Amino acid sequence: MNKLLLLLVTLLFNPFLVAENDPLEEINRVTLKVNKTLDNAVATPVARFYQKITPDIVELGIYNSISNIDDISVSLNNILQGKFKDGFF
Repeated sequence: MNKLLLLLVTLLFNPFLVAENDPLEEINRVTLKVNKTLDNAVATPVARFYQKITPDIVELGIYNSISNIDDISVSLNNILQGKFKDGFF
């Protein structure tokens, strides 16, 4: 019975599931192409060079520093939710 109901609902609402035209589709495609080109030409080589020349201990220190900065917003969120123990410790 449930399968029949699901089939009927699917058939009834199928005309409403047609994709709409995206007026920004062309701009989005150009933006995606530019982003992929910049990623391949600039970001990926810079990231690989950084990984090659940076010692692991420095990478870990940078990662930990950024992680600590993120912890500030998590702590503040916990305090605002009334989770004081999680916010301070």
